[in-house]
Amino acid sequence: MKQTLPMLLLAATFITSCSKSNNTKPAPTPTGPTALLTKIINNTAGDPYLGQTLAEFTYNGKQLSKAVIYHYSITPDVETDLFNYDSQGHLTSTAISHTLSNSYNDVSSTVTYSGNNISEIKFYKAGSVLDQDITITYQNGNVTNWLNTNEVSDTYTYDSNGHNTKEVAVEYMNGQPDGNQNVTTNSAFDAKSNLTGALPLWIYFRVYQEDQMYGFAPGTNNPTTVNDGADVTYGYQYNSYGYPSTISWSGQSYQYQYTQVN
Repeated sequence: MKQTLPMLLLAATFITSCSKSNNTKPAPTPTGPTALLTKIINNTAGDPYLGQTLAEFTYNGKQLSKAVIYHYSITPDVETDLFNYDSQGHLTSTAISHTLSNSYNDVSSTVTYSGNNISEIKFYKAGSVLDQDITITYQNGNVTNWLNTNEVSDTYTYDSNGHNTKEVAVEYMNGQPDGNQNVTTNSAFDAKSNLTGALPLWIYFRVYQEDQMYGFAPGTNNPTTVNDGADVTYGYQYNSYGYPSTISWSGQSYQYQYTQVN
């Protein structure tokens, strides 16, 4: 009986599948809970802003609706980014405000897609003055290059496991490479989820602020052994979601908090 029942079930499945129309749509694949990044905290020992919140993220379901970025300096500023989407859920634009208003601050952005990937982000100052025009290219869903002709071209290389193994940053001046570049190689990786996977629109923050607290290396897992002119070891602590709760390297350290959304 233990052998007969599975055979009967298999036969019934085969007969049922043959009797269905070829036009029948497959059932949607259920999606499980998603871990979303909610806060980044300064964890660097000896830093005057140790323990201070650096960024906070608010969501509407799984969709990022607001980001608050705290800038600590001689002239501190709190930046708020509000995100606008179309009916397909694609980001179309952002409104950016600051507690410290000046002519250097961007106040808005527009976003262009190629398929489901962001292909261009334009940031504007007051008066619709274009400040940054960033183009982004992909291969197999991975970011392979983002180019800001006012600052840098950042190219990523991946291995067959989806690990980001190399990053080449080429500096730009007046729309042309100025001959300076920095090469980062990642040679060892953990088996946990990459931080970038828990921040929707990760590329928006990475190209806009170029801050490593957002995760400098996209890909499947997190790099642990990095060479940026010298060998650097990245240390991670993890939470129950399998994402980093703390990342530390070369005297820098950040804490990450998450929420889970069904």
